[in-house]
Amino acid sequence: RGVHAWFDGDLCFVREPLEAPCDLTLSRGVTDAPEWGLRLKVSDGHDAAWRWRTFAPDGALTVRSRRAGDRVSTTGGTKKVHDVLVDAKIPRALRDLVGVIASDQSVAVVGLTHTPHRAAVVVDAEPLGSSWTKAVVWKPR
Repeated sequence: RGVHAWFDGDLCFVREPLEAPCDLTLSRGVTDAPEWGLRLKVSDGHDAAWRWRTFAPDGALTVRSRRAGDRVSTTGGTKKVHDVLVDAKIPRALRDLVGVIASDQSVAVVGLTHTPHRAAVVVDAEPLGSSWTKAVVWKPR
């Protein structure tokens, strides 16, 4: 009936399905992205880190949802964005809601991937409200 439900340990989460927000172009400085549930800051990284720090190459940056074929750079090569989200135990119903920082050269997953050796800029992020995390939690007896 259009409701997503998933288990995490002994908890059951239930929520209405959400569509992934539209792509958002980032520029230097702070951007509030309520549709993504994030406040984002693009900088050179010399100031204090926010809750999540993601490294990105210089150039036009966009926050978007994952796409088929997306791969992130790691110290050991590359990895599918899908696998990054699965390894982080992001429920299937929420994976398209996790922001991907994309340029014409690479992608990084907000708060989950770090490749500072190739970074030209830093994208810091912190939650903006809690709208994207609202779900009913049920714990069976």
